[in-house]
Amino acid sequence: MRLLSILFVSIPILIDHFSKQYIQNTTIPDPLFLNNFIIISKTYNKGIAFGLFNFDSPITNIFFASVIILIIIFLINFVSKNLKTFNKYEFFAWLIIIGGAVANLIDRLVNGRVLDFIIIHYNDIYFPAIFNFADLFISVGISLIIINHLVYKK
Repeated sequence: MRLLSILFVSIPILIDHFSKQYIQNTTIPDPLFLNNFIIISKTYNKGIAFGLFNFDSPITNIFFASVIILIIIFLINFVSKNLKTFNKYEFFAWLIIIGGAVANLIDRLVNGRVLDFIIIHYNDIYFPAIFNFADLFISVGISLIIINHLVYKK
């Protein structure tokens, strides 16, 4: 079970890392319109979700990194203590949430900011945030937990 946990936490970290490296190191038009719904455009976020508190201050980065580390420790502790109560979907969901959080933490610690590059839109209606694969894993994990709760925990 421990090896499986490490695998499911590592996958989001690796996908996020390699996607950010590719976007960072590849010469692509900015913005790059992949299709009618997805745009790739490099954006650096020193704040939190939706660009909130995006200040150019090292103290802000240290504060957010510290908070994220505490959240990750809390999540690992929570999953460890409740492992026997989770079904496989909840277990998987919590692990990819942790993986996504660790991936963005690594980016923040190494670069002092988080690279976001995925923009979702339909015509002139844009999703209110630019995100990356770590954010996507966190969102999918949260969605799986909610769906699992609605379906299995009646």
